[in-house]
Amino acid sequence: MAESQAVLNNLVAKGVVPRDGKAKFGRRQGKREPLAEGSLMATALDGGEASGGGNEAQARLLMRAMIAAAVSDGTLDDDERTRIMDGHDETDSDFLAAELDHPFDIPALVKAVESPAVAADVYAASLMAIELDTAEEVYYLRRLAAGLDLDDETVAALHDRCGAPPLAMVGVPQA
Repeated sequence: MAESQAVLNNLVAKGVVPRDGKAKFGRRQGKREPLAEGSLMATALDGGEASGGGNEAQARLLMRAMIAAAVSDGTLDDDERTRIMDGHDETDSDFLAAELDHPFDIPALVKAVESPAVAADVYAASLMAIELDTAEEVYYLRRLAAGLDLDDETVAALHDRCGAPPLAMVGVPQA
């Protein structure tokens, strides 16, 4: 698989991870930063380049989290598939295709997480892979947050950081 830097920079280039860290809805001022400084997702969200040293396992875990989130509603639509597959070399494509055929479930993702910082990255990667517009995706993210032992404040901060609506607002008609 390509260096983790290339994987996450590709997410930025594809628009899966926003270049300015603001995503669709922007960030509220004064909120605590939910991602550890220098983490793969924080670096990507800030438009920087993640260092390659030893982050391959984490990069693969984040890609697995994205795939698990994308299929959480029972379908992998063309937009989700394109976000995940586009721009990867042949080796990446083989890995991603195999993962798409047999995505990780929440217990497998949780088992692979080694720290609270990686837990926040896994949740953020999952969040960035989806449009967050179905009850199934909300259910998946709630279960993932519980499995990763992320408290409500951290989840809210991650949604804010990624520019995603709060879980309670998904499916609520907008005025």
